[in-house]
Amino acid sequence: MTAITVYAPMDRELMAQVVREPRYKRIATIPHVAWPTVGILVGGYAMWIGSSILYLQGRLPYLLAFLIAGFGIFWTFTPLHDAVHRSLSRHRG
Repeated sequence: MTAITVYAPMDRELMAQVVREPRYKRIATIPHVAWPTVGILVGGYAMWIGSSILYLQGRLPYLLAFLIAGFGIFWTFTPLHDAVHRSLSRHRG
């Protein structure tokens, strides 16, 4: 199902100006691999897994481990969301 959007003539001209801007192609191109985003994903998983291991070893209090793991899981949402929209890499895999 495709959404049909109707733009006013002024909106179309503004969009055309944006597309003609030389910087547009650079920011609209999907990178080969978005390494900063991959770093966020790895960092989020490291926080989640690391805090869980430290809690299970008895080296981290429950509340602190819960907060760190929760933040790590929350942090992984951004790269996963970008991957759904195919902005993480040019490759489907």
